[in-house]
Amino acid sequence: EAGLQTITEQATLRTQADYGALSLGDRIIVVPPCPGLEGVLAIAGELEGRGQPAGLPFTDPPLSSLMGVPLLFGEERLGRLYVANKRDTAGFSPEDQHSLEMLAERVCHAIQLARLAEAQRRDRERLQLLSDTGRALASTLDPAETLASAARLVVPALADWAVLHLWNGEQLQFACAAHKDPAKEEQLRHFHATFEPLVHGPRGLFAQVVNTIAPVLVAQSAHQHPVEGVDGQPIEDELRGLEVASCVGVPLLLGKRLVGTLFLHRGAGAPYDARDLTLAQELAFRLALALDHARLYQEAQAAVRSRDNVMAIVSHDLRNPLNAIALNLS
Repeated sequence: EAGLQTITEQATLRTQADYGALSLGDRIIVVPPCPGLEGVLAIAGELEGRGQPAGLPFTDPPLSSLMGVPLLFGEERLGRLYVANKRDTAGFSPEDQHSLEMLAERVCHAIQLARLAEAQRRDRERLQLLSDTGRALASTLDPAETLASAARLVVPALADWAVLHLWNGEQLQFACAAHKDPAKEEQLRHFHATFEPLVHGPRGLFAQVVNTIAPVLVAQSAHQHPVEGVDGQPIEDELRGLEVASCVGVPLLLGKRLVGTLFLHRGAGAPYDARDLTLAQELAFRLALALDHARLYQEAQAAVRSRDNVMAIVSHDLRNPLNAIALNLS
């Protein structure tokens, strides 16, 4: 916001305008504040191509002239930079237009550099998350600890809360949940401990993931928790305060075998995108692999215990005849 404010101030100074405005996505910066100019920007598309309006009497305060140039980076239109004058102030000259265009060009490059820097920052955070996840999952061979470690890592780095279920061949069974708010985490655990997700049917995100063995991405929801009740309707009372703005659901797969599901939710902030979905799939792959390693370790431990039990029984049963043989030999 500070950067956008500075850009708008520079446009006003360079053209000696009374007001400056910057429209970038859904954000509008006006310097100094001018409600009338914000109203003009709402219909700015209708004014483009007409040059400087002779007067804008419907604004308050009244404006005599308005000039805007697009913020273009290649073929992408990022927004528009405006300057405006009061009714009793002179209009804008071609030199003012050229100055504004030069500033807009520099602004576009600055925005693109900021985008690249943000993308690099997010990539570093994603790589760090994958690295931390790998270390955490490799530090234990207990399935419960493996699931808890994974949930703690993605919250709040990638989600406001996360829910993990394991697949038993017929139904999803709740395994673990984590929330950035401890009180709501207890609410999540209490709900999912008694809730049985619908997996047989066309509706519901759990059913989509289980039936298609493919991830789902809800970039923008109706701010309701994406859980289908037994009657096909969202369960609201038990999940009050856990409204979802965006969510991602990915299957935990070993080859083509379903192990479980991982759902990530955001209650606010930037919606999930394709890059977040890819990261969630990478996390799910590592988690499924860690769970399989924990399973194999437990099976190996069980085999060792079984072998020791058999050896103990056989040794005990052989002791009596061996004692008799030893006595006779004596």
